[in-house]
Amino acid sequence: MNFYAEPVSKPEKKIEFKNGNEMYVNGILRMTSRIDEEWSEIFSQFFNVEEVTYFAWDGEDEETRRIFVMSKK
Repeated sequence: MNFYAEPVSKPEKKIEFKNGNEMYVNGILRMTSRIDEEWSEIFSQFFNVEEVTYFAWDGEDEETRRIFVMSKK
């Protein structure tokens, strides 16, 4: 899943944000940022969302990364 990214375009890196939550790199959609409830609603069409877990990689102070634990319907 995607991590949190400040929705700030960076033309020098060819990164552009559109519609408040879509990140484009070189004109290609690379990430869509959504809140947990939005992702759960999308996934629930196909899976049971059992749990959402947050974590940080080594060197990161905040747990902004997430894993959705799902099972087949």
